[in-house]
Amino acid sequence: MGIFQQEKVKDMLQLVQQYHAEQFRNNGKVPYWHHCLSVAEIVIVAFEQTGELENNNDLLVSIACSALGHDLLEDTAVTRLAIRDRFGPRVEEMIISLTNEEDDAHRDKYMRKIAASSEELALIKYADLIENTISCAYGINDLGVDWIKSFYLPIKDETEKILASKKFSIYAETANLLRIQYRFAAERLDNNFIKYRKVGI
Repeated sequence: MGIFQQEKVKDMLQLVQQYHAEQFRNNGKVPYWHHCLSVAEIVIVAFEQTGELENNNDLLVSIACSALGHDLLEDTAVTRLAIRDRFGPRVEEMIISLTNEEDDAHRDKYMRKIAASSEELALIKYADLIENTISCAYGINDLGVDWIKSFYLPIKDETEKILASKKFSIYAETANLLRIQYRFAAERLDNNFIKYRKVGI
């Protein structure tokens, strides 16, 4: 993944590590920036496997930066101006488009934004959905079945419905690859719920 060795991407990872430094997941066990890096890795690896962006390094860098920084405006004190000054208007606009400007309990406006987003942004959102679902699947012990079912599953199902209905004409192979990965993640979460029920947890 040579894209992560490029200076602009390394700079974004540094910013993400700085601003998410005090945030953790899975009951304080996992630094939050690990999620951001995983989302970027998922979408970049998918593009590398399909080769659908092999001749557009500038866009691939912008996608990597935006995937890394997709939660900056939503969850940290970093400003739009700071992102624009450091990474340019395209990355700023991509991160804005990935930001829920309200909160997880108020998703209608955000879901409409995702539905109307570009293919690049929808693919980043697919990577986010995959990473969150896998995190829940293997973090049931830390997160708890009740929290996952009452909080995460409604968000997951709503997001997946919107992404599944999106038509990808430019990056059809990459979208198909991410959809396969999502189905695996969702099945793993379902199967782990079954295992938990069997052992009485």
